[in-house]
Order: sequence, then structure tokens, then C-alpha cells
Amino acid sequence: MQGVSYEQLMKIPFVMRIVQKLYGSGTTLQRFYGLGPMDMPSQTIQGRTGVYDVYNATRSLMPIRSPMSGPGRLNRKPIGQQSVTVMRSYNAIPVEDELVFRNRPLGGQYSQVDDRGQSYVARQIKYGMELIQNNHEFMAAMMFRGGWGLTPIGEDMMLTAKNFASNTTNVDTLLPVENTGSLPIGPASANIISALWTNPATDIITQLYTLQAVHSRLNGNPLRHIWMNGLTFAPILMNAGLQDVGGSAYRVFDSLSRRQVQPGERFPDTGVDVVFRALPEYTFHIYNSGYIKGQVSQTFADQTSEANWEYFIPTGRAIITPEPGDWCGLVAGSEPIQFNEQEAPRIASGFAMGRQRSIDPPRWDLKFLNNAAAALFVERSCYYATVG
Repeated sequence: MQGVSYEQLMKIPFVMRIVQKLYGSGTTLQRFYGLGPMDMPSQTIQGRTGVYDVYNATRSLMPIRSPMSGPGRLNRKPIGQQSVTVMRSYNAIPVEDELVFRNRPLGGQYSQVDDRGQSYVARQIKYGMELIQNNHEFMAAMMFRGGWGLTPIGEDMMLTAKNFASNTTNVDTLLPVENTGSLPIGPASANIISALWTNPATDIITQLYTLQAVHSRLNGNPLRHIWMNGLTFAPILMNAGLQDVGGSAYRVFDSLSRRQVQPGERFPDTGVDVVFRALPEYTFHIYNSGYIKGQVSQTFADQTSEANWEYFIPTGRAIITPEPGDWCGLVAGSEPIQFNEQEAPRIASGFAMGRQRSIDPPRWDLKFLNNAAAALFVERSCYYATVG
């Protein structure tokens, strides 16, 4: 053939390996608080909307009666109710037979043949699962930030940060506005975060102990965990108060531990966990992961563009929570589903996956269904503070 050398025509390149140049979003928040698609739901509901009753404890004192008098009459304890509606995602990835017919497996040599494209299909399933996990991590982060938005794009709705655009439907997790920003819940409604943590002279210790005392009045479940990204955390290492109380002859932190590798991961999620000597009751979690905003292509450039990137925990913000517990949880919805004509209809709760055989062209449709949402059952249990 004219213009083609013998080497170009006859040589077969040696395939070395599969290289992954971009790693997915983290799953630290959903795993820590039990909000992932494979976690046991706090509640499974029939359909997508459920309610929970609210019956609070009391802090009042019983009235005192004089001897030989009858009982006083107490007002009955009031009760309340709150509704939760979960979101639904349902998508399919088509894999045409001709696309994978007589291809080599990914990472395999040209002499190998994978007639049905099993290696390729397995990675497409992993891709679908990553998208579901990204949704759950997004919901976990936004639950602490007060909610998220749904913006219509054609027949779909895209998850966005909560906003007040006319075409956006907001999902509100009922986080009180006073539990955000500078936290104006101190004595006489003063701001607890009265100075930013980027200033080495800020008295972080007093702020956190004040918050703990006020939180005892508003909720009572002790605060233990503080989440932020590395850009927010770095100045805290230079805080003079933390150094003085912890001991100027010692390092400012008592422990610094990196994340552990989770099943299915090659590397642990980004970030470390830090306990300061001056604040041993708090664990600071440094978490640098984020997501890609809007409808963006899967190219390397678009997936790494600063303009498309949003941290799960924005710079200058801190999420402060108690230990994981029943104050938040995963709510799984249910719906009848039949992924293909060969299987019987069934009720699918939360995350479910199936496949359907189709023709013209012959293909498999890999289907991913998810009816679930992160719910903040006790809305005054956590804070989304501006600290930087």
C-alpha cells in the first residue's frame, strides 16, 4: 500500500497497562454518616414521600402543689410532623454488540480477543456507580449546607447548589439560617464566629466552647466533628491560642492521621483527620474533594477545569456536627420496576441496577435506578459556619 511502511503495516504495539489520569470524587462524607447508596437506609418508605412525627423531650420543671390539694392540670405535650420527599434518578448506558465485537480487553494485548466486551462492560458499570456515589456525596455535603437545587435541562434535572433562580426547584433540609454564617446564636444573639480563623490571633477555643454551651441549649447532642477543606484549615495551624494552650514546646496538634483505603479504592480519599492538643474533644476533618458543576463533558480538560469545579465544602466554610447518629440519615424510596421483559416485576427500594436486551442495533442497556435522599431529621444538630 502506497505511503505505508512495512513497520507501520506489520508491527503490533505492546500494550503495557491501563492508566487512570483522573480520580473520581470522594465518598468520605457519605461513608462517615451512613448516606451512601449501599448503606442501610435509616428509613425505607413506600413511594417517594413520607412523614415523620416529632415528639420532643421537655426541660421544664414540674409545678409544686401544697399538701392535701388535688392534682394540677398540665397542658398536653405538643407533637409535630415533617415530610420528606426523595429524588429519583433513572438512566441507562447502552453497549452495542458491534461496538465490543472482537475487541481486545482493556489493558490486554492485541492477540487477546474479548468477544463480548466483558472488560469494557465492567468499567461502564463502574462508571454508572461512580455517578450514583457522586450524587450521594453531593447530597451529604449539601444537607449540611441547607439543601440543594434542581435545574431542568430537557427532560432531566441537574443537581446544583441551592439558589433562587426562577428555573430552579430548591430542596430545603430545614437547616436554620442562624445555624449558618457567623452563627448569631450567642448570648444576646451575638455572633459566635466573631473573628475569622484565618487570623492567627482569633480565639478559636473560646468560640468553640461558646458554641458547645449554646448548642446544649438548642439541641444537647455534643458537637464533635469539624469538616473543612485544606485551604481553610492551613491558617489554623498557625493559631496562637491553640499553640499556647496546647503547650508552646509541643506541636500544635495531638494527632494527625490520614484516611484509610476503602473497598474498591486504590488510594484513600484526599485529606487527613486532626485532633489539636488544646481541643481534644473535636476532630478536624480536612476534605478536599468536590464535584463538577452542570452539564460538562467527560474530557480531561473539562473535568479538571477550575471554572467547572466546586468543593463539597467551600473555602472559608466549616461544617460542625455531633457524632453520626439518628439526627441524620438516608431515606430510601420505593417504586415498582421491571428492567426487562424476562424478569418479573418487583418493588425496588433505594438503589437498584438491571439490564435489558434490545435490538436494532443489538445491545445491552445497563440501567441504574436510585430513589434516595439524605435527610436532616434534627435540623438544629449541626452548623455551616463561615470561618475564613
